[in-house]
Amino acid sequence: MNVDMGRIDLTMTEVEGTYLVTTSIQTTRPAFGSTDLLGSWCDDDAKKAGDKEIESRVVPYHWDDRERLYRDYLYLQQLHEEILDELRDQLNDCHGVKRSKRYWRIILGPWLNWALPVLLDRWISIDEYRTNNGPLKTIVLTDAASNNPPNDMEEFMSLVDDPYWNHCLYAELIGRRPEIEILVGPWPDLDPVAPGVTINEVAPTCYQRLWGRLEKMAARVASRDKIVVFATYLSRREEMLLCFRLGQLPMTRRTMPVPEVDWQPEVRDWVLAGPSFSPFEEWIRGWIPKHLPRAYLEGYSEVIRCTKMMNWPTNPDLIWTSVALNSDEVFKMWAAECVEMGTSLVIGQHGGFYGLVKWSSAEEHEMLISDQYLSWGWTDGNDERVSPVGVLRPKAWLELDDREPCNALMVLGAGPRQAYRMQAIPVAGQWSDYFDNQCRFIEALPEEVRACLVVRPDRSFPGRNGRDQIVERTPEVIIDDGSENIREQFRKTKLHIATYHGSSILEALAMNIPTVLWLDPSLFEFRDSAIAARNQLRDVGIYHDNIESAADHISKIWHDVEGWWDLDPVQSARNKFLERYARQPTDLLTEIEMVLRDSIVRNTR
Repeated sequence: MNVDMGRIDLTMTEVEGTYLVTTSIQTTRPAFGSTDLLGSWCDDDAKKAGDKEIESRVVPYHWDDRERLYRDYLYLQQLHEEILDELRDQLNDCHGVKRSKRYWRIILGPWLNWALPVLLDRWISIDEYRTNNGPLKTIVLTDAASNNPPNDMEEFMSLVDDPYWNHCLYAELIGRRPEIEILVGPWPDLDPVAPGVTINEVAPTCYQRLWGRLEKMAARVASRDKIVVFATYLSRREEMLLCFRLGQLPMTRRTMPVPEVDWQPEVRDWVLAGPSFSPFEEWIRGWIPKHLPRAYLEGYSEVIRCTKMMNWPTNPDLIWTSVALNSDEVFKMWAAECVEMGTSLVIGQHGGFYGLVKWSSAEEHEMLISDQYLSWGWTDGNDERVSPVGVLRPKAWLELDDREPCNALMVLGAGPRQAYRMQAIPVAGQWSDYFDNQCRFIEALPEEVRACLVVRPDRSFPGRNGRDQIVERTPEVIIDDGSENIREQFRKTKLHIATYHGSSILEALAMNIPTVLWLDPSLFEFRDSAIAARNQLRDVGIYHDNIESAADHISKIWHDVEGWWDLDPVQSARNKFLERYARQPTDLLTEIEMVLRDSIVRNTR
């Protein structure tokens, strides 16, 4: 990192000029002077430092231009392919192997899908930052050069939203702007970075210990299975029944935790050798070797050793998973090794926005690595690998026969404070706009509806999920803390109000719960193939693209929600939408079995 950390001591700060604040770290805020906050993630309501008033503004955010965001998504998809080619060659050389691009895509793809947008976002923020108010200054903490590589994908995902990790990244980029004067501040003592939600560990029950022993015994017998079913979104009972239908011992499996390995700077003394067509591309080709997760470099052989210790099949005909290919490093490497030897890889849909949103790097990645894709109902006219089997949820989960509807349930989305993986949802400060819209929507509802309203924020993002804004502006509404399964909330729901692209929309419609969906079209873009289905919902009052329309419709139907919901045109539009995006076949397991067997046949041709 080209930052001269000793240029100016913090005690020598002056009032003249503008200070650039890049994160929410309070010690990087000046005591005096004009302050530019790089984004809303810097806590744009913090206009005081100590007891001194300071003038501040929030710098305009580049991806508030959603057309630019989409163009940058397309650009990063192309850059992703170039970087992956270069990493394939480099890592094959480092590890003495000759693995294919698909092999490395399975392992590295999720990390690149996060890292590249993060790097481009932070680069643009610093590169395009300008001010007309005097000389530029910023406060950089003393250890900002010591950003060591994460151990694995899970740790990287935690770091991306950590202000200290981002401060280090911004400090490196500011070092490329010699006109910005750097002042040095002390690095604080920090606790380890933790995920947004932690669940207290509970000692296993006798049943769980017994089940664990049975799993280990069954694994020895099943080590030669030709079909591996793992983390599919089905219930354990359904997974075991499917195994039985496929002629295998019904069992569940577990992977191993990724080993923690030491950082070895000497094995990172290289740069990616591809041609760079911009300063950004040149910079990331040097940054990636220094920050690639250790599991892919120093720990590669250890993770491979773990895949062999699991006693899983080494050359199955087929692997099917829905949720294990993002951050489960041991599973990813095991699957990549199997695919390299000819195993067919089947991936199941695991979210409500697949097939609906205009862009999604996660969906793109899963399509690229799979031989067959199991969707909840949608198809792709250009890709016959997509099989619309139906909602991959336990059948019993979608059945609600004992409902006692009494309230309106409003489900909120949320996201990290800064940009990460590319998809057609709010990004960075746009979540603040989204929460403001939800408050305005609640305020537009009739008083009798607000009196029965339960708002369910996303507990994955405590402090950044809209709860505080809603409590402050509409204190009369009930806040659901998310500790109860949403299915239990659906039992009490008279009207479900969906406000973002998510699974709750499809699940509520599948349960036949009266639903109003309102989405801001400037933050939630639909793909062209989904617009006709969306418009059918709009024609019967299910879908709305503005606050006034949604609030007015709810006001009209509130006294007879079921009467509106049971109307033939409403049920017809609901059923057509479900057939396209959340099918409920009579026998889901039979449909899945047929697709899996067909995928094996195709793969052997």
